[in-house]
Amino acid sequence: MKKCVGCGATLQTEDKTKIGYVRSLEMDLCERCFRLKNYGDLTIDMRNDLKEDDVFAILENEDGVIVMVVDILNAEFAFNERIKKAFKGRKMIVIFNKLDILPSNTNIDRYEKYLTNLVKERLKGIDILAILLAHKFDNGFKDLFFDTIRELNEKRFIFIGYFNAGKSTIFNRLIDKDLALTSYYPSTTVGLNEVKIDDITFIDSPGLIYEDNILFTLDKEDIKKVTVKKAIKPKVYQLYSEQAYIIDDLIAISLTPKDNKASVAFYIDQGLDIHRTKKENLDVFIREHRPKLNATDIVKHYTIDVAKTELIINGLGVISIKNIKEVRIKMISDINIIERECVF
Repeated sequence: MKKCVGCGATLQTEDKTKIGYVRSLEMDLCERCFRLKNYGDLTIDMRNDLKEDDVFAILENEDGVIVMVVDILNAEFAFNERIKKAFKGRKMIVIFNKLDILPSNTNIDRYEKYLTNLVKERLKGIDILAILLAHKFDNGFKDLFFDTIRELNEKRFIFIGYFNAGKSTIFNRLIDKDLALTSYYPSTTVGLNEVKIDDITFIDSPGLIYEDNILFTLDKEDIKKVTVKKAIKPKVYQLYSEQAYIIDDLIAISLTPKDNKASVAFYIDQGLDIHRTKKENLDVFIREHRPKLNATDIVKHYTIDVAKTELIINGLGVISIKNIKEVRIKMISDINIIERECVF
């Protein structure tokens, strides 16, 4: 059966509303991919149809070295028990992607050390062959990758990653073709795309799903808005009393400082609006100006025992806090949040 070269779906001419539809089987791109590639128009959203269990079932039955592409801001969520169980005993290369979105003053050596330790800690039982960093503007990355795989004497590489990690972008970059379809939207790739270069086979696969990622619940325009697109410029605020910060109509963060040296820094996309108000005014502001947040009762509380820490919000970014004793986060959906040591 012929497959779409963009998303990997089996091509069909019977049903326009189904994935893989083409007017003629002589076409290489399905209608959905053609419109998404040329007009940015997502005609069929596969988020609720492409199940994570199905994707893992496909991947577990494919032989080869796993190449896991990881969003550098979301690494803590990518290395989970499901990944560890599915690929236990397998060989893996880890590519931390989007190095270019880190703030310009980031200590890269320190960050790389943190990521390397994270891999060792979270992926025990998996044979890690290499850990690479990918920068959008690094023309030497392709040579580094091919130098790495030549030393391994392996012939088959399967690219995996959670949605919006940039997996298909990395795949296209390495094969020098605009083949795998890329977009901001989850579940763009729905099947396996196989490319052979000399005697080496590269396979792009469907993006894995986080249902507790903020992007999973958003519409097309909000996904574009939330996704970090260029180097982050952190927004830093000093606190002298209890304050609240509302990020668009997505989350509201209330902070109680320990002393007058408290501060908070937001590492998120520059296009997102942050509204600051006194904590006691938060409920009124949400009720009058933030309908999505007003419609939810999802709240998480954190008691902070250390002077400095960072909260990573799955799909949104990082919040760095200093001399804060209590954090309350109201959100539009049950988003996963992890506390980590300060890296920024």
